[in-house]
Amino acid sequence: MKVRAGKIICSGLNYKDTVLEEGAKFPEKPLLFLKPDTAVIGDGEQIVRPEGINKLAIEAELAVVIGKMGKNIPAEEAWDYVRGFRAANDVTAQDAQKEDIQWTRAKSYDTFLPLSEETRMETPISQIEIYSYINGTMVQKGNIKDLIFDIPYLISYISRIMTLEEGDIILTGTPGGYGKGVKPGDEVTVEIPGVGKITNRVV
Repeated sequence: MKVRAGKIICSGLNYKDTVLEEGAKFPEKPLLFLKPDTAVIGDGEQIVRPEGINKLAIEAELAVVIGKMGKNIPAEEAWDYVRGFRAANDVTAQDAQKEDIQWTRAKSYDTFLPLSEETRMETPISQIEIYSYINGTMVQKGNIKDLIFDIPYLISYISRIMTLEEGDIILTGTPGGYGKGVKPGDEVTVEIPGVGKITNRVV
């Protein structure tokens, strides 16, 4: 599957249990970073561990797909700009993440964003469960009700920085239990009931 997204905007440390795991205070504003659309793969495709990278981790996330152009969107109007949702796996090169001040390299390698097909859902939504598995063992379980910055807030906040366009994707963050390491041969699955499921093998 090839997704041509103008922008893939990601929110880090956006679940209450994630921040508690880090031993940090809740952020005062969203922590944003970008992933390129060349990182996107679909269900059944392979996650490739890059040469020189030793530590890979998976992060289950709900991805929001933008349906129309918007700038300075009020939070109370944000749902009008949502076209659909995808299950996402924000694969991360942990050793690169530790080496660099910013996260671009660690998050941007080819194959580092498995995405499910897009699903349309009636909005607004306030509760969706998110799971990840490694070789059939659950390693993450979360719910978007525990987001620090909810979906309307993220859309509004991001749109004040950059114009959102149809097809843009916002990754909303990953719940606690994130950062579990994977190695070649492992099978990883992200499942969001009602949205999608993606399974990929690491090579």
